[in-house]
Amino acid sequence: MTKQAMATCEGVGQAVTKLGDFFRFSNEKPHHHTVLYRRPAEVY
Repeated sequence: MTKQAMATCEGVGQAVTKLGDFFRFSNEKPHHHTVLYRRPAEVY
């Protein structure tokens, strides 16, 4: 999440929600070559 995107948050609660969404997306996105084509959530 960029600094600019965080600046659009109306409060801490909304920022936490957006960060949670970002981390879920990041851990569940399609396979990535650096972890042997497995999702980060599958590795950790």
